[in-house]
Amino acid sequence: MRSALQFRWGCSPRGRIVVAFEQVELPPVTPFSLGSDYPRAEAQHSHKAGGIGWRTLPMRSRAVAPSLSFGWSPPMTAGRIALTRNQIAVSSLTFLIAAFVIYVAAEQLNPSRVSQWQLKLWVCAALITWASRHAAYAFVLKFAPVTSPQSPRFRAVLAIAIAISAVFWFWSAQVLILRPVTAMVVVFILCYVLLSIAMIGMWHAAPIGSGIFILALWGGLTLRFLHTSALSSHTILAMDISVFVLLWLCFYVSINQIEPLLKRSDVVDNLVVELQAANAKLERMGVAAKTDLGRRVTFYSQASHDFRQRLYSMKLIAYSAAQNAQTGESAKRTIVRLTQDIESLSSYVSKIMDFARIEELGTQLNLQRVRVQDVFQSLDLQFEPTCKPRMSIMFRPTNIELLTDKTLLSRILENLVANAIKFSRRKILVCARRNRGGFSIEVRDQGAGISQDETKHIFEAFYQIDREDERCRDGIGLGLSIVQRFTSALGYTIVVKSVPGAGTLFRIQIPASTQMWRNVA
Repeated sequence: MRSALQFRWGCSPRGRIVVAFEQVELPPVTPFSLGSDYPRAEAQHSHKAGGIGWRTLPMRSRAVAPSLSFGWSPPMTAGRIALTRNQIAVSSLTFLIAAFVIYVAAEQLNPSRVSQWQLKLWVCAALITWASRHAAYAFVLKFAPVTSPQSPRFRAVLAIAIAISAVFWFWSAQVLILRPVTAMVVVFILCYVLLSIAMIGMWHAAPIGSGIFILALWGGLTLRFLHTSALSSHTILAMDISVFVLLWLCFYVSINQIEPLLKRSDVVDNLVVELQAANAKLERMGVAAKTDLGRRVTFYSQASHDFRQRLYSMKLIAYSAAQNAQTGESAKRTIVRLTQDIESLSSYVSKIMDFARIEELGTQLNLQRVRVQDVFQSLDLQFEPTCKPRMSIMFRPTNIELLTDKTLLSRILENLVANAIKFSRRKILVCARRNRGGFSIEVRDQGAGISQDETKHIFEAFYQIDREDERCRDGIGLGLSIVQRFTSALGYTIVVKSVPGAGTLFRIQIPASTQMWRNVA
């Protein structure tokens, strides 16, 4: 069974980008023949899992079994480029050696058969051919891995380089091999064998081009031998068969020893390129999501701020009307109820504003030295008028100073105390103490408690505990969610301990390793 690597991305309900990789099994495929591409399995779908809208990005799964490829060129991956670069140097050096040997042989063995202008013309053609091949190969190697086969210029330049070289050596045999038979025949055969073996090394980068080059060499030499009767037909046939066997052995060894390794290198390089493209796409999506989220947060913050200002004005008017009312008790109760509703609505807006602030990406903390006792006193003054009958809130004095964001810490404790007032029947205790983990702030109430199953969900946004008391259902379920997110932003942890029927303890743990607190003498 084959498998493929799938790259998955999605957005969580909180707007965060989630990334995952997974291995998936692919159905069996029929063996592919010569000239076929690697098997490829692609899938693109979307589904919901855990509240996340997943998107599966198709990635290619390629076989690594040895096979022959007869396209213009396989992908120029990193492994093939490294091998091709080495073979280009060998091929260029072989070209120069063969041209030099043939030139010396023409001067020494056929001094009277080849005119000087023909020899000079041949030398100029050799230099031009070598320079053209070198420039073409340099142009080919500038392409990035995997992109070269898709470029029309790549194929055109490669075809031109092969054609120029093949035409040159075909023409060389026609010009320099003359009657009667001389040692030039042996020189040409040896040089052409050398050039053919060097070109086999280029098979991994240009299989069809290498084949055309070799056929042009030996086809031109064979035609010249037949035309000049330099060798008998049987000798020419034996020569061609011997050369074919020799080149096939070189080719067979190259394919079976190197090609499987190159196939594996191609798989890795292709996956890397596809993963880079996926990462770039994911990064663009992240930037777009961040920009969109920033606009939404700005809108919520501005709208909530304006709304809160108007509610504050309404509350002042209602308080003033309640104090100056000259009407009966019924009207006063109506004004008091209106004041309470405005206060409740103001609390809702504050929580929504806090929630929008949490969702803002890259929120900076305003760290400063804060006396915990000052925060306690502020909360005591804030909640004293709102306590239920026969209920008391006790803030135990402390001399601990904390390096923290005062606004976030105040909002955390404000939500915890408000939550305790909502559910508690008698006493509420707020204290700060040292422990083995460092330092903690605790809010303890004597309410109905929370069951173990409900404890797992109380920090989820918009989650509310089902209570028979109508006042306990007065809320939108954001208070504890805000507490947890502000706590995480400050680097703290929050622990809940509750006994149904006895009460609940919320403990904010500040680790000693952060060195963010100290006692004040």
